[in-house]
Amino acid sequence: MSGKVVVSKEEVLHYAKLCKISLTEADVERLQKDVNEILEYFNIVRSLQLDVEPMVYVTGFSEALREDEPAETLSEDDVFKNAGEKDEKWFVSGQVLG
Repeated sequence: MSGKVVVSKEEVLHYAKLCKISLTEADVERLQKDVNEILEYFNIVRSLQLDVEPMVYVTGFSEALREDEPAETLSEDDVFKNAGEKDEKWFVSGQVLG
């Protein structure tokens, strides 16, 4: 890795402020070093001469998605048929977060 600084300490502090996180001086130095190393790896990859066409589908399938066409919708009774609990037109569930 070259010692070239791509992201400055001021930029790290600016990003930390945007993310609303507090960083110690050691954190800033570590993040600056880590981010610059990551960016240096990107530069190495970018500099590779690869004669490969970009791929849209990794598997070789093309047009794997169907056309978006209108279809019949489910009735309200069918929608709530297997619902454990409902309140008028809403599903009721237990607490999800926290």
